[in-house]
Amino acid sequence: MRAVQIVEPGKLEMIEMPMPVQGKEQVLTRTALVSICGSDWPVALYGRPDVTYPLDPGRPCHEIVSIVESSDLSEFKPGDRVLSIAPPAYDGLREYHVRGRHEIIKLPPDRPLEEVILSQPLGVVLRVCRKWPNILGWTAVVIGQGSIGMMFTLMLRMLGARKIITLDLEDYRLAMSRAIGATHTLNSSKDDPIKFVMDLTDGIGADMVIEAVGVEATANLTIQLVKRGGYVTMYGIQKESPVGLDLISFVRREITLLTSQAGDRDLDYGLAVDLISSGQIVMPAFITHKLAVTDAKRAFELAHDRTDGVIKIGLQFDA
Repeated sequence: MRAVQIVEPGKLEMIEMPMPVQGKEQVLTRTALVSICGSDWPVALYGRPDVTYPLDPGRPCHEIVSIVESSDLSEFKPGDRVLSIAPPAYDGLREYHVRGRHEIIKLPPDRPLEEVILSQPLGVVLRVCRKWPNILGWTAVVIGQGSIGMMFTLMLRMLGARKIITLDLEDYRLAMSRAIGATHTLNSSKDDPIKFVMDLTDGIGADMVIEAVGVEATANLTIQLVKRGGYVTMYGIQKESPVGLDLISFVRREITLLTSQAGDRDLDYGLAVDLISSGQIVMPAFITHKLAVTDAKRAFELAHDRTDGVIKIGLQFDA
């Protein structure tokens, strides 16, 4: 079978590797669509101190929708569409996988793949939302309006935030952000986000600030935007490590810091599948580009450069 292997940062190879062998109480799946997460392209293109190269074939992509080819589990039949759960599924750039029942969730047969694959990142967003207090009537800021940032915008609207302020560097992302529920938007490359938020909150700061970028500057910006005693949700995976975070200000201003990374199979990912499948959450067209898996390097570069109106990129073995 085919797989993409990241040999070193910026060097990707298409390789052949043995087919996985399906065992008892497992299913064999064929990869139908993989989408690129904001945590994937830094590993693929630039490396991180905590990552050793070469990576195992298929890594680091973890947003995966597959088709069941054969099954030893009664609840999964050939032809079923399934969502792989991360962890342990961080090997999306492999053509075939063997999964156990606790590593996959059945998807509805009548929804577009580009829509249901978003259940994976939405599940992780739901995990941290379950840690929030009641935010009804709050003022919230979301730093970054990639697909994850926009999912937070959707959840803030759904949970009753009164003012939803979104910050990004791209005007086209801010336009979509406003369309899905943001009440105020700002391009941080053109105007001062601190003045903007303080003007909207009478100098008090926001009740909640969500960081969905993953760089040191935006991590520390949260402290300047949140009110004393407010909440900061740190979601973005930092591109470098360690990060210089102003913890003194966190302590002195009595800020509550919430973090999250991976979700629970049923509470988070299962709920995400249900919310999307039922139409309770309507996902915009976050996957703006689809490429063949043989163009994986170009896809990672496009995700990094944010050109051509890109929000999220899908990769296909059969494209």
